[in-house]
This record gives sequence, structure tokens and C-alpha cells, in this order.
Amino acid sequence: MPAKSHLTPSPGDTIVLVMGLTGAGKSTFIERLTGLDAGIGHDLVSETSRITVYPYLYGNRRIFLVDTPGFDDTRCIDSAIFTDIAFYLGQIYKSCFRLGGILYLHRITDNRVSGSAMRSFQLVQKICGSQGAKFARLVTTMWDEVPEGSALYSSAVKRETELKSTEGYWGWMKNRGSRTQRCTDTRASALSILSGLLTVSDSQGPVVFQLQHEIVEEHMGFDETAAGTVLNNHYATRWDRLQGELRALQKPLLKIGSSASESKQQVQEQRQDLERQITAVETGERYLRQTVEAHFADKTKRHRARFNHTQDEISKLSSEIERLRSELESLKEVSSRFTQSFDPQSRDSMRNPPEVASYQPRGMSGRRDPNSSSYTYERSSFDVSDSSRGLQDGRAQQRNRLQRTKKPQYSMEIMSNEERKIFLERELARQEKRKIMKRNTLAFLGMLGGVATIAAGAATLQIPVVAAGIALFGTAGMKLDLHKKKRKKPEEDREWVVSEHD
Repeated sequence: MPAKSHLTPSPGDTIVLVMGLTGAGKSTFIERLTGLDAGIGHDLVSETSRITVYPYLYGNRRIFLVDTPGFDDTRCIDSAIFTDIAFYLGQIYKSCFRLGGILYLHRITDNRVSGSAMRSFQLVQKICGSQGAKFARLVTTMWDEVPEGSALYSSAVKRETELKSTEGYWGWMKNRGSRTQRCTDTRASALSILSGLLTVSDSQGPVVFQLQHEIVEEHMGFDETAAGTVLNNHYATRWDRLQGELRALQKPLLKIGSSASESKQQVQEQRQDLERQITAVETGERYLRQTVEAHFADKTKRHRARFNHTQDEISKLSSEIERLRSELESLKEVSSRFTQSFDPQSRDSMRNPPEVASYQPRGMSGRRDPNSSSYTYERSSFDVSDSSRGLQDGRAQQRNRLQRTKKPQYSMEIMSNEERKIFLERELARQEKRKIMKRNTLAFLGMLGGVATIAAGAATLQIPVVAAGIALFGTAGMKLDLHKKKRKKPEEDREWVVSEHD
């Protein structure tokens, strides 16, 4: 059987979009699920939208969790987020990559459904469509903040029922096959939620969302799609309201005249704020009016440039890793020779003592015994703290001290050999992890940038790997260098039971 090309995705490789308003717990959910800090990914998407992908090894398959900004994120433009999501979904559809669906997170502690939340629900409805609704799942979060049996818990259950039954909230999705599920503050809960979604997509897929069909098959513009229409209507309504408020400010401004400067300044500040909001609305409308072709071409160009830049970074990291390895091996060799000088079995066979002066541990002084061919080392009272004299394990004490001080590289000359070894090992592991992350990023950027590339094998590290701040997939799927953790926790060994609340 011919070897499988790295350009071909594995059958189980699956993409899951994690959506929800700001503060719903998307990053916490990803961190809890993967065991990784969701903040380590840096953004490689654009200046207006921040979408990050976290590859996660789930059993024997790879799951790509796509962390998307909320449609209420003040750092991003709603239409920019939408057009980027449309681009990624379109690329997934064209590349025949497996889509697992959407996990939409919503805080159960919110006393009411805000306007932003209602609009976000509508956008998810239009992105999925009637046929794709069953591949989206409402995940209610923050249940750990409402103790069971309390009045807060009773109110939360009522809100949950309202979310599922109201057509304008999640009721429309539920009536078309979507499920709802509670998320607690445990990893088992996060795994259960992911397992439930994958079970549906595996058994009832392939997943094809309405937005994918509109963009790829019907060649619609962003503002012509069902989801784009929701945003367009929102911008039009908001623009009319802001213009009305701006006109209403003109009359008091004329009446005030030049007599009340403080009141006039307040009105002018209100006017400037309204003008800024109007500008933001007009910017959002422009994103929707751009052509799909122009947006795709721009994204391809940007990711190709990032691909080239990341290649250079990987090359520099490789050189740095080799330098660290060489320095560490030299230090280990000298340390080994130093250890042999104290070995009774090797003393007789060593005519000449090892040259260890340049690597003499701090706090040790040496003198030659006239009756012996070796050095006798005595611990000096200098450079040794009182708290360290009673410790049996000097290596552990040195490691703890090094971790506390977090010595930078420029202070290596004042470190002992053992401290230097610990520092180099830690720095080497950090740089190797960065290289793996960059290498996996390179594979994605190659797809997005239209660059034919094969993901190289990663360094052997027993750590889970995150593709830092990358956009989604391009024209073909590529394998990543993903590594399992050293061992599973007991809770991971059992079969996950999906707890659903319909």
C-alpha cells in the first residue's frame, strides 16, 4: 500500500467551531478540554478579527478547535468576523475537510438575553440553516456559580428552559434537531460535550452548513447570504437611529450658544461619540459589500507572506536549538568527568585528574592531597545560604532556586554547573516546543497561502501541541505533529457519558 501523503487529511480529522459572546467561557472551555493555556496562541488572521485554532488529540483522531471572537467583541468588527468565518467555512467545504459542527457557549448567569445575544443566535441560525442545525449545540456555562438547590439555580433552570423554547433564542435550532448541554467546571464535562457533538456529526454527517452552500455553490456575495442579510439589517437600523440622535443634538447646541461653555462641551462630546459610532457602522457595511473573490485573494496573499516569515522563524529556531544542544552536551561531558573524580572505583585507573577548574561548583574549594592523585573538595562557608545547609537533595534545592529567580541568560556566568544545566534543559525544551508550534502553523499557512508544502516531522516531545493563532484551512488538509501526553488521568480512561438537556 502506498504511503499516505501528508497533503491528505486523515479520515478522523475534524474541525469544531467554538462560538459565543465575549465572556461566555470559550477560552476556558478550550483550556479545560485540552489542558493548554488558551492564551498562548497569537493572532495570525487579520487586524480586524481574531480567530485562533487549537489542534487537540482526541483518542486516535485530531480535533481542531476554532476559537472565534464574539459578535459583541469591541476589539473586532462583527462583519469582519463574519466574512472571515465565511472564508474558512468555504475553504473547508472546497477541501472536503471534515466539519464537526459548532459549539455555541452562552452564560446561564445572564438574567436576560441581550440584543447582542439575540443577533448572535440569529447569525448562528443563518450560518447553519435548517439542515445544519442538528450539528450545532448550545452549551450553557457558569453552572458552578449557581449552587444546586439554591434560588439562583432555580432561576438558571428557568432561563435554560426559556432559551430552548423561545423561537428567537435557541428554540428555532432545537426544533430542527439541535441539542443543549450544560458545562460544569470539569474536564469530564468538556469532553462529554465534545463527544456528544462528534457522535452526531459522525453518524449523521457530512456536515454542510447553509453559508457554505451559499458561498461556494451559489456564488453569493457576503451581503446576499442569509447571515449577511441579518448583519446588513442590523447596520441599517443602527445607522438610522444614530443619525436621528445626531440630528436631535443640533437643536440644544444652537440654543446653548456661547454662554454655557461647559454644557456646550458636553454636547460636543456626545456628538463626537455618535459620529464615531456612525463611522463604525459604515465600516461594517463596507466589509459586507466587498466581493468574495477580493476577500479570498487578500487572505491568500496575507497568509502566503506569513508562511514565508514563519519559515524564517523555524530556521532560526533550528539553529538556536542546535546551539543549546551542543552547549548542554559539553556541560554534561564535563560534569561526568567531574563525577568520575569522586568515584572510588575509577580513582586508581585515572592517572591524571580531570580538568574541572572552569566548571567548579560555586561554594566548593579544591586542594590537592599530597598522598593522592586526586583533588579533595571542601564546601566553603561562602556563597551558601543557611537554609540550604540542611537540604539532603542539592539538585532539588538548586532547581527550586533557579525556578524562583528565573535567571535570564546573561546571568549564566554566575550560575553553578547544576544551575546552568537546569537552565539549558528548560530553555531547550521551550525552544523545541516553539519550533513544533511554528511548524504546525506553517502547514496551515501553506494551505491558506496556496503554497504546496508537507508538514515535517516534529521533535519528540511528550507535550500536547497547539498551532498558535492560525487561521483555518486552505485548499488541502495537512497533517500536524501532535503528541499525546505522558499519561492519561484516571478520569480520561473511562467512557464518556453524554449528559444532554433537551
